[in-house]
Amino acid sequence: MSFRALLLAGAALSLTSAAYAADPIVEDTIVPGVVEASDPGFYVQLLGGVASGDLTYYDLLNAGVALPYEMDLGYAVAGTVGVIVADGFAVEADILHTSRVYTSFPNDTQGTTSLMANAKASIVLNDMFGVYGAVGVGLLHSVNFQAGGAEWGYTGFGYQLIGGVSASIMENVALIGEVRLQNSFGAMDADDSTHPYTLDGGPLVTAMAGIKLSF
Repeated sequence: MSFRALLLAGAALSLTSAAYAADPIVEDTIVPGVVEASDPGFYVQLLGGVASGDLTYYDLLNAGVALPYEMDLGYAVAGTVGVIVADGFAVEADILHTSRVYTSFPNDTQGTTSLMANAKASIVLNDMFGVYGAVGVGLLHSVNFQAGGAEWGYTGFGYQLIGGVSASIMENVALIGEVRLQNSFGAMDADDSTHPYTLDGGPLVTAMAGIKLSF
């Protein structure tokens, strides 16, 4: 090979190297406003926090007169199993349990348990934080535990609205915080048909924090 050919080959190699250096490989990044990706597509959430909300009973023997009761701040725990069905959208099975004490009757408590099906939308803000919202419908069950040992249960259908934030702390693990508003569709009937009261199942507000594990 001639000296001139060697010079031309060296110049071509130099130009190729310079062009590659000027155009490095760029890794994929999360763009703000882009919906959460569907991979991984399965997750579980565990949360705990506080519950707030007064109760209203209706006396069926007295023309349905309303009997409101103030409630102290109580506790709330929840568990969720979700499947991401498309980028940014998921369906969930959700259980929530709360317990509160009657302000005027400190030995009486009210426990509630709900089983809901949620539709959820999530949006990524950056490589760490995201926000989400959900709406759910399902079954509500509320029980009045009285100091003397009596228990009065009420069952009906209701809904919940959820708004939350998430913060990724490692791959497939995030911390979450959310607020829920839950209520019944009208007054709930007593499980004992001879009980002369119905119960308005809300509004019940919870503020909880927890962990989300994706698989």
